[in-house]
Amino acid sequence: MSYTGRELIYGALYMNSCRTANIERFIDHLTEYQDLDETVLPREFEEFAQRLASIVDVDKLIATDTDAQRRLIATDLRLLASEGFSERNLPESVEHGLTSSEKTVRDRFEQLGLHPVASKLNIVERFPEPFDKFDWAAFAPDREDEQEFGIPQGIYFKRSRLRPLYSQALYAHEVIHTITGQVDPHVYVGGLEEGIAEVIGTCYGGLAMMPPKVLKNMLVYGRHGVERPKIWSLYRDHTRQAMLLYCEFGLTGLSTLVTRGREAIHAAAATVLDGSYKKLDLPRGKFDSDTLSILEFACLGFIPSYAYSPIDCLLALHVRSGMTVTEVSHAASIDPSIAKERISSIASESALFVLNGSKVGYSNVERLLSAENQASVSILRYVPGKS
Repeated sequence: MSYTGRELIYGALYMNSCRTANIERFIDHLTEYQDLDETVLPREFEEFAQRLASIVDVDKLIATDTDAQRRLIATDLRLLASEGFSERNLPESVEHGLTSSEKTVRDRFEQLGLHPVASKLNIVERFPEPFDKFDWAAFAPDREDEQEFGIPQGIYFKRSRLRPLYSQALYAHEVIHTITGQVDPHVYVGGLEEGIAEVIGTCYGGLAMMPPKVLKNMLVYGRHGVERPKIWSLYRDHTRQAMLLYCEFGLTGLSTLVTRGREAIHAAAATVLDGSYKKLDLPRGKFDSDTLSILEFACLGFIPSYAYSPIDCLLALHVRSGMTVTEVSHAASIDPSIAKERISSIASESALFVLNGSKVGYSNVERLLSAENQASVSILRYVPGKS
């Protein structure tokens, strides 16, 4: 099997709900301590992640965001180390996993009455001009792009951006664009179409290859990440629009809209905004419970706003009713001289707890952490600094 440390860490991230609110920065910080492009055998991943956690962690009283960040990254790494890749049936490589997904995705879409045209899967070092300027992981040029720029139709993945699991779900997303691109390729892609591609492609299509938990984690990292490019929050917002249509018309209605093309999708987007979407001339049917569960979580249930600086996150995680500021700082291994000001700020900004003098009065932190455990999802997160 051929995997790099970077690929296995990404794969483990998608299988687990860590506290990092920006996985790209998480990875960037790890490269300061370890060459992640070296080959790591899946059976050695636990040892690899535990060793890296020991290198990253700090063994002193924490007084800065940098040190708090190192502690939190190390804690996340120890969670990832428990993933147990040696017990999983992994494909030979990320690339092999992606190429083996083609038939699975197409068969899945055939069940919806969608008939994707044969689109060559291209894994390239860089995208053809003029799309080489975009920092995308994948894109699907259509007939218009072929005529205008000489780019053969197909689905293109950038080799450096291949990731376990994620690339497979992204492939399903891109296939939806190839279908709309056959209808009216002169109409620019984007907007609601991205949301529909998330619902039918990433969610429904992805479920043919991975469990709901992985897709939920993927959407949290990718659509609820903090201080990431705005395009990803726009994808999230358009997925919310598509969810409205899904709840009214099901996968049957969304699939029909896809076959009508981009102009029809843009027109439908306007009805979502003015509230008249229920009057759309679309059939209703095929409501998939697992797809709905993912959408409910990613679009409605998840709370993205409990994201703080590393030192504030570390302190908040140790707040309990009745504790003094000094006790909280000791529990978090944070210098008490800086804890009072930070805890007071967290209390006023989050309303998670009330600070009465130097003592925690009312607190909902315990309830939040209990809810996290029940749902197996991290709500209280930290935002890694730029490396």
